[in-house]
Amino acid sequence: MGSVVGGHVLTWSFDSKRILYSILAPPNIFAQEVDSAQPPERLTNSTNSETAVDWSLDGKYVLFAANSNELSSKTRFDLWVLPMTGDRKPFPFLETPFRERRGQFSPDGKWVAYESDESGHDEVYVESFPSRRAKWQVSSKGGGYVRWRRDRKELFYIASDRKLMSVAVHTRREALSSERRVPYFP
Repeated sequence: MGSVVGGHVLTWSFDSKRILYSILAPPNIFAQEVDSAQPPERLTNSTNSETAVDWSLDGKYVLFAANSNELSSKTRFDLWVLPMTGDRKPFPFLETPFRERRGQFSPDGKWVAYESDESGHDEVYVESFPSRRAKWQVSSKGGGYVRWRRDRKELFYIASDRKLMSVAVHTRREALSSERRVPYFP
């Protein structure tokens, strides 16, 4: 998740050598070397409004939220992936009529946790990455602002009653199971 500085959301690489941010109109994603006087590198060139939300631990992928600026669009906020190697062509991870946002890669890069309003209100979900073969709803009765614990054994999110919730998570290959949700600070 990024930091907000001067109205811009900044997303740091895990080695802290680069930052991502969005500028221009519509906002697209740029990368800047922290210890360099070189100009920023433009990573996306789209008519969508885009904001980087996470950078995978291995540095191979950037997860970003894209909001279509086309009046005829059938989607709202979607989650896209930008490969940082190869042709660097962005591809949709979640492109639906619902609002998907605030995603985060799991520390091993095999899952993406995010919030979506597909149920009628914001809930937390986890999907396998990059295949999207498996999906689980983690929260119940509302949730958002999801974050992984560094060892990927626990998810934290804010419930609709504003409590910080903790969910133990067990992952095996393309399977995920979770235990009972408990308030972290009762």
